[in-house]
Amino acid sequence: DQGNVNGIFNLAMCYYNGKGIPQDFDEAFTLFEEAARRGSASAANSLGNCYYNGNGVSKNYKEAIVWYKKAIEKENAAAYNNLANCFYYGNGIERDYAEAFSLYKKAAEMDNAFAQLHIANCYFFGEGTEEDESEAVKWYIKAAEQGIPEAQFRLGDCYYEGTGISKDEEEAVKWFRKAAYAEYAEAQDALGDCYYLGHGTDQNFAEAVTWYRRALANGFVDTMSKLGSCYYGGIGVDVDEDEAYSLFSKAAERGDDSAEFGLGECYANGVGVAENMDRAIFWYEKAVEHGNVSAMIALAECYENGIGVRQDMLRLLKCIH
Repeated sequence: DQGNVNGIFNLAMCYYNGKGIPQDFDEAFTLFEEAARRGSASAANSLGNCYYNGNGVSKNYKEAIVWYKKAIEKENAAAYNNLANCFYYGNGIERDYAEAFSLYKKAAEMDNAFAQLHIANCYFFGEGTEEDESEAVKWYIKAAEQGIPEAQFRLGDCYYEGTGISKDEEEAVKWFRKAAYAEYAEAQDALGDCYYLGHGTDQNFAEAVTWYRRALANGFVDTMSKLGSCYYGGIGVDVDEDEAYSLFSKAAERGDDSAEFGLGECYANGVGVAENMDRAIFWYEKAVEHGNVSAMIALAECYENGIGVRQDMLRLLKCIH
């Protein structure tokens, strides 16, 4: 009966997620199969996930699609979203943004939060449909209100930039904060920026550093140069020349122009490393190649005054222009 089928499915989910019992994908797969055989659409969708991710069975995108389609026959919203992912990424089937969009929209209208995020992204980036920032915001709001961290971040970014909705920095901070507390690294970086600049909240350098650190701990490497600048200048944290040099070095190797300039400053001023104007010039020039205005000014000063290089008015003019 249906109660027994639901019980099998729920037990399978416990094994799949390791909830209340040790995680066991093999046992979960067996139970999903049994529940799906008895007509559970949710189990059929979950079987698709097992094949898609290779949990309890060898990864097989085409077989995943078979099970997603079985679940869709019973109007399972999650399966619509998951099949859309297959079309979007071209996994097990030829990539087709238009078909992905159609399936995402179906699932989103059935209140699937992940599909609401995906349909918003489709509207925002014009994938599978015409670009429509206002429509994107509408769906970001729905997904954000259902607690999807990426949607919360993207909604915050729309409010911050005034994209598809009236600019409102306080509302941006509200949504950045929700995503940041859910450990969404890009939102933690954005919240750090708001505290650093005093946008949508009171300026608080120490709080900015806190969120930059959390973003970096969660793998958002773009925040390294910002944190390096804080350690370099003692902004919101005690000066730590070694840490500033270390962060600038790591970020500069990734082509971050702010870090390239910061590393040039470290070599020029002997911060965290022995003073070396040749290396300073090298990193200033790297930063200039990437369009960093501060590095252009620093390099122009070097050529104007012959600091670390031969005085060269032609190179000075090139830096200025």
